[in-house]
Amino acid sequence: MNQKKMNTHVNNAGINLMRFGYQHIAKPIVFHMEPDKAHETMVSFCKKAEKIPGLMGLLHFMTKAESGSLERDLMGLHFKNPFGLSAGLDKTGNLMTCLDAAGWGFETIGTMTGTYSAGNARPWYHRLPEHTSLLVHAGLPSEGASIIVKRTEKAHLKHGMLMFGSVGPSNKKYDGDAIQGMIQDYILAFDAVNASNAFNGIEINISCPNLQFGEPFTNSNNVNTLLDELSSRPHNKPVFVKCPSMMTASEIAPIMDVLANHEFINAVSVCNLRRDRTGLNIPDDWLGNISGLPAQECNENIIRFVRNEYGNRFIINGIGGTITPDDALRKLDEGADLVSGITTFMYKGPQMMAEWKRALINKS
Repeated sequence: MNQKKMNTHVNNAGINLMRFGYQHIAKPIVFHMEPDKAHETMVSFCKKAEKIPGLMGLLHFMTKAESGSLERDLMGLHFKNPFGLSAGLDKTGNLMTCLDAAGWGFETIGTMTGTYSAGNARPWYHRLPEHTSLLVHAGLPSEGASIIVKRTEKAHLKHGMLMFGSVGPSNKKYDGDAIQGMIQDYILAFDAVNASNAFNGIEINISCPNLQFGEPFTNSNNVNTLLDELSSRPHNKPVFVKCPSMMTASEIAPIMDVLANHEFINAVSVCNLRRDRTGLNIPDDWLGNISGLPAQECNENIIRFVRNEYGNRFIINGIGGTITPDDALRKLDEGADLVSGITTFMYKGPQMMAEWKRALINKS
């Protein structure tokens, strides 16, 4: 028998029980709350849960889906599996212990900004259940990278989950040259993550569509200026760039060309929130951009484009619209090396990570 198969352990009963419990008990309670309140409650619950003796061990047992066939060696890092959490859910670094216990391959914390950032006015989230989607308008709220990094360094991860730090500019008005002000914020956050042994890599977020100053880093010239500055900083970790969600390859190609020309960029996360509301029933007074299923097609188009046009130049982290296990496997087939999500865990349950892994084990 194949050695990888011999080392396979999947708790099907535990995974299925968690799915049932979420759909029939937890989800009705969570979805009865306003989305902003539900998010705060979830973070608070996870922080309390990790301190209950034995609970993290039970979570690890219930969600067990392990196999040598899941493992990946990329960018000098060993991934227990290729599945992770995108930046945007764990903004404060408070979910690490629970995610590690539940067997996630990696987590991206943040986005962390160089200085304190209040984010946008509430509400930050609206549910779009008919589209398996969330409308997101948080605007990079952050305590500041230095504070979040210190919190992260106190975590004790037992199951091999890797940690990446997403960095970006503060959502505020800058005096003088706004681009240079934002770049200085990036530098503060970049340096803080790079200096910390808690993080295995850095993700540069050039893609948040919810900032009060717009999206200056969807412009390839501004991206080039930013990366010129960051490339001169000391760095000893793999570096990702989280790319904006573009509807066509021709829109994102100028940005990808800039990234390809900066040797310190190892990987791309494609793509962030969808901006185009065409065909979606969203009230005009709901601010924000679109996660989940509506982002699937355009993001998978970009995965294929990047792999076909740039070959093995980049490790690709596929994000956006990964709802079912089949979605996760398809992204891998289309050229992604890693796959991240958020929205599916709210609609389908936290056991979806184990379901993605189980599907890949069964396919291997």
